[in-house]
Amino acid sequence: MRLLAAALVLAAPAAAQAAACCLSSSAFGAGRLAAWEDAAAGLQLGLSSHGGRFGTDGSFSTNRDYAEREARATAFAIVRVLRDFEAGVRVPWVYGEREAAGLDESGNGLGDVALSLRWDALQPGALPGLAVVAGASLATGRSTGESRQLLGADVTGRADTVFSLGLSLEKAWQPWFLRLDAAALLPLARDENGRTIRTGPGVEILFGGGVQLAEGVVVSIAPRVRWESAVVVDGLALPDSSSLEIGIGPAFAWDFSEHWTLQLGADTGLPVDGAGRNRPLLSAASVGLRRAFF
Repeated sequence: MRLLAAALVLAAPAAAQAAACCLSSSAFGAGRLAAWEDAAAGLQLGLSSHGGRFGTDGSFSTNRDYAEREARATAFAIVRVLRDFEAGVRVPWVYGEREAAGLDESGNGLGDVALSLRWDALQPGALPGLAVVAGASLATGRSTGESRQLLGADVTGRADTVFSLGLSLEKAWQPWFLRLDAAALLPLARDENGRTIRTGPGVEILFGGGVQLAEGVVVSIAPRVRWESAVVVDGLALPDSSSLEIGIGPAFAWDFSEHWTLQLGADTGLPVDGAGRNRPLLSAASVGLRRAFF
């Protein structure tokens, strides 16, 4: 799973376009609302491929006689509910292909819908901006246990609903900005074949930064870490079942008109021992359009 990108101020619209406080508003995925925006919506198209897997000891191995690819179309919307409070939703449709041992399968379906809430307790300025961010990844996609295929190419989501709660810190010095997101993850337990299964609680951290190269043009990069503790089955933790995912992703955002932003992004794990555990290595690229309303 990708990392789902997090939901990222007081001036007139014309001045706000160049304000340092708003440089990251559309830098990472759906982003957050800028000071002058009442809402934003858009569509992102992404492609990813499976390049190998990290074992229980963190060792990395490349694929042998196995291929996995995924295409994803994600519609998103963000709405300002109150002056410093906004809500968002992301709805993905997933198409997957897998090949192994002479088998070639494909499948598609609704992915895991993500909800988000953001409260800006302190706007970026002389002091770093501080926001409280809450979210939920709903188990609306088809999980591995629900797959109807041998290779599971029709899998479109994980089996459990995951709630998150965290903080977002941001500091800008025109034309630069830095952002730190940290969140606790709490998956809900689920019943599967008569057993109670719960993925362990975890944490997710993103530390990103970027620069405005020209009016309306921002480039950025965001290393990230996601760790989940051991899976618990019927009250017992499974040995060697915790997971670790480390990745990095450059991004490009261009406000090519007053209301429209073009977004390009990439994300990849690191194909070295110790850069993951019990996770596949995925490399992805995306393109999107964001429409602002104000």
